[in-house]
Amino acid sequence: MKRYHLLILAFLLITLGGMCYGLKETVTHHYGAFAERFPQANLLWWNPALSWRQKYEGGIQAQGAAFPGSTTVFVFVTDAYHLFGELERVFTRCGFVVLAFGMYDYGSLRIRPLPLVLCMSAAWIVWSAGFHLIYTLIF
Repeated sequence: MKRYHLLILAFLLITLGGMCYGLKETVTHHYGAFAERFPQANLLWWNPALSWRQKYEGGIQAQGAAFPGSTTVFVFVTDAYHLFGELERVFTRCGFVVLAFGMYDYGSLRIRPLPLVLCMSAAWIVWSAGFHLIYTLIF
């Protein structure tokens, strides 16, 4: 794979990470704006005031986990907040790993520090753009 393909893939993954974080923060802090834009959205999945109950049997914390791992390793399948938090981590981290591979100089078998720092800085700007696309512009 050519270097520019890796960079495009890296920036795409990092942008998706920022977008997922923007959606997670939107439903957490501005659920009203989300509900206004998507009135048919399932409240039990999207509304964090209600969706946290999905982790527990019958929605009651005292009754324990709804299924094995619903409060730990599989919490990301219980509601939108946890799913998009997990997707943000996966996309962003994978994007930075791909970015590092794109900056690796296979001829000299080393990472070129200055281009890596510049690309890392650009990646954070791209991540922020993805975040603000969702959090600020759409909602």
